[in-house]
Formats: sequence, structure tokens, C-alpha cells
Amino acid sequence: YRALLGEANGVAANLVQIYAAEEVPERNATFEVARYAPGYILIGTVYDFPVLLRAGMGSPVFENDWGGMTPDIMTELAPSLDAWIAAGCLSSSELRKRARVTP
Repeated sequence: YRALLGEANGVAANLVQIYAAEEVPERNATFEVARYAPGYILIGTVYDFPVLLRAGMGSPVFENDWGGMTPDIMTELAPSLDAWIAAGCLSSSELRKRARVTP
């Protein structure tokens, strides 16, 4: 995530938004991420759903719901931020659609 911010400090394209570094603390405080998902950090949105990483290196990318920001209902989108970006920053609904189409 830090490497991505070094290349582009905030990105918005095709219903995906990665927050700029200066927005991250405010967004995490506003949505009480530390309270409801300790150890995770909110980095942006995909189709208006929150996108989170676990704190530290090499985290999978997770999608969650604004109404229940707890790890037990998170959906893993990719094993890493690099993999998620390489796959086109797909949402969980897009992943399900692709899984149904793939034989």
C-alpha cells in the first residue's frame, strides 16, 4: 500500500477509490475501524463498499459492509494488494459472477 501511495497518492477509477495518505486517518476514525475491526486499515472503496487490509506487510485485500465493519463478515478479494490490482480491483460481486461463468 505504501508503494502504491508513492506512485499515486490516491486513485479513483471505475468505481474504485484508493484514499490518499492524508485521508486514511480521518476515514478510519470516522468509521471506527479500530473499534470494529482492530488490526485492519480502511484504504478505500470498491462499488462504495469499504476495502481493508490487515496492518503489516503482505495482507490480503478484504471487502466489508459499512453496516457491519467486523472481520467475521469480510470477504477476501485477493491474497495481496498487488494481486487485487493486477486482477482489475474486482468487487466481491464481480468475483462471484466470474466464478459462475468459469467452468
